[in-house]
Amino acid sequence: MDSNIRIEVLKEGMIEALLNAVISSSGVTSVFASRVLQLLVCNFEYHDYILQNHRRIIPELFDALRNEDYQLQACVTKMLMYFSAGSVPFREMIIQEDVSRDFPLLFLLKGSSQAILVHVACIVANLAVSVNQNYVHNYIAGICELLTFVNKENEELLGQIGRGLANFAESPANSLHLIRHLQTIISNLLKSSFEVPRVHACRLIVYLFSSELPSALDILSQSGLDEFIETVFDLPGLTDILNGLFLRKVSRLSVCQK
Repeated sequence: MDSNIRIEVLKEGMIEALLNAVISSSGVTSVFASRVLQLLVCNFEYHDYILQNHRRIIPELFDALRNEDYQLQACVTKMLMYFSAGSVPFREMIIQEDVSRDFPLLFLLKGSSQAILVHVACIVANLAVSVNQNYVHNYIAGICELLTFVNKENEELLGQIGRGLANFAESPANSLHLIRHLQTIISNLLKSSFEVPRVHACRLIVYLFSSELPSALDILSQSGLDEFIETVFDLPGLTDILNGLFLRKVSRLSVCQK
């Protein structure tokens, strides 16, 4: 959609009309309206305007998710994905709606549409940086359940799952939730044939080392230690970084003290 046309749509107040069509219509009409709206939402420049003038957009998009049309759900989850990658207020609104409606996003993770699975896994990964501790278990359990039956050749989905779990691991308070699923994470992410899931798995493990070292190391030593070392030391510049850190504690040149 041309930028000038997007601006005119915003100026003419068509967002509400498009939302009404998405929610109230069915079939081709609702899908078409959602695709037009999606073109606007996918541009981060318009998020502030939408936040100021259309704060009901998140609840209304969740209303639209009740429609079981896969094409419509794919469009709606893509919009929520962009909102979740934007500002903190949008992430907080998405979390609030999802929790208050008994986690419809996690329900979608039980579906079969690969596009929707990728969108929702991406949403959860973005929400991981903002989600309240009261609901962390629900999201970690939901995304780990998806990990147990995910197509091992779906690089994008594995990457989004890995990113989400590593983001959750940034908070030490989530460590015990993640330790319970570490074997599954190692089997499906650290041992993946794709680089991005492996690197995210290493991110997660490093975070766990800082808070649950004995448990994490015990599980990793049983399976996955070779893959962890190989992935970590394949990172560009790591040797220099590590030696720089070592040299903060010791010196390359010295004299004997006696």
